[in-house]
Amino acid sequence: MQSTLSLLVCCGLLACKSLLPWPVAEDNFPYDLDHPSGTFQLSPALKEISGISISPDGKSLLVIQDELGAVYWLDRQSGEIIREVVFGQEGDFEGIEMVGNTIAAVKSSGSLFLIEHCGEANQTLEKLKTGLEKANDVEGLAYDDQKNMLLLACKGNAGIGLDLKDTRAVYGFDLKTKALAPAPLYVVKLEDIQAYLAAHTDIKRWEKLNGLFTSNKESFALSPSGIAIHPLTRDLYILSSVGKLLLVLDAKGKIKNLIKLEKEVHPQPEGICFTPEGILYITNEGKEGPGLVHRFDP
Repeated sequence: MQSTLSLLVCCGLLACKSLLPWPVAEDNFPYDLDHPSGTFQLSPALKEISGISISPDGKSLLVIQDELGAVYWLDRQSGEIIREVVFGQEGDFEGIEMVGNTIAAVKSSGSLFLIEHCGEANQTLEKLKTGLEKANDVEGLAYDDQKNMLLLACKGNAGIGLDLKDTRAVYGFDLKTKALAPAPLYVVKLEDIQAYLAAHTDIKRWEKLNGLFTSNKESFALSPSGIAIHPLTRDLYILSSVGKLLLVLDAKGKIKNLIKLEKEVHPQPEGICFTPEGILYITNEGKEGPGLVHRFDP
């Protein structure tokens, strides 16, 4: 009788747990970034792949590479190129994002491109100056649908009054006013990461992480190459090709996770996006092989 009761209680707890909002615990990271759920090897045209986003219907991945102003639609099941639309000249394009049915793309110089009706006869292109410049080295682009704002992550100079040596910044570009907020929305400092590591000595690859963020380094190991907002938790995921890192901030900018990526899996991580259900995609620029897109199911 007791064993039967225990079994019923256990099953009841499991059933209740399955109804809890995902993820269950804030401290638990919901993806195994060492083991992709699936991987696409891309065509040679996308060896220099950088940014990635998801189409409005959720059926395709949209990607951009950093040598040509062109949008590529990829089949989500095979990774094959379905469609290609050239919208601009050659340049250092780093990020792509869907804003409703508009495609936004950004150059490292801070120039922003808004493409309406991409690939159609009535396609329009609007080029905007964000106020960020080449010295800021913009590489990350994300869309905050709750604020109707594009987020731009600076790999280089963090901005006026912010020290480049130990600081990185993410700015907001208001799509209604078409203006950059004067102060960054998120600021990550070396001391913040050091404090997080001091309080979390049990995390995976702690020794490597701690070595990357010592104060005697000539440059800050965190160099954003891609950013994305998790659709369910609203956390900001910051990908860094330099150092092979993923940093997760909550909505207030507090560090929730810092992960050292395995270089054999992520040779050069450049882009990141989520599906509405929380499936994670990370792009890797081709080094000795083809460009890659990894899928991670939660």
